[in-house]
Amino acid sequence: ISVTGIFDEATRAALVKFQKSAGLATDGIAGPKTWSALRKAAKAEHAEPNWLLAFLQFIAGLFGWRKS
Repeated sequence: ISVTGIFDEATRAALVKFQKSAGLATDGIAGPKTWSALRKAAKAEHAEPNWLLAFLQFIAGLFGWRKS
């Protein structure tokens, strides 16, 4: 996964994978429960880079940031 600033299929797949690993509904939508789990996981020492990158892409997509 590379940073594109777009919530694309790879980003959605990474979010769904994270949701599954966190025991959440795997709908590919970062609702309140997913956000809470993401914040908690980001604080963990063993945060996995791939899902974190997907999370950053999601944030970039929310604000319309694009890779230049």
